[in-house]
Amino acid sequence: MEWTPDAIRNFKDRHGLTGDSMAEILGCNRSYVFLLMKGQKTPSDMLCRLLDCLDERMTTETGKEKERSPYSGKSSIKTYA
Repeated sequence: MEWTPDAIRNFKDRHGLTGDSMAEILGCNRSYVFLLMKGQKTPSDMLCRLLDCLDERMTTETGKEKERSPYSGKSSIKTYA
């Protein structure tokens, strides 16, 4: 998929993500996510591949979005020092 600003915004909305939760799962900060959605930054090839994988993972086999994304609430991602 080509990850244009509209595509990134649609991904966020389609999966019920907040700016903070999307930044956390992408491993960046919220301001970077908003710069991507405004077209002021271009996603790297690695970020595009990550978005492709996440989009596939967060979509059911039938092609419909899950009712509630596991990433839409408090994150369960663990970080280690």
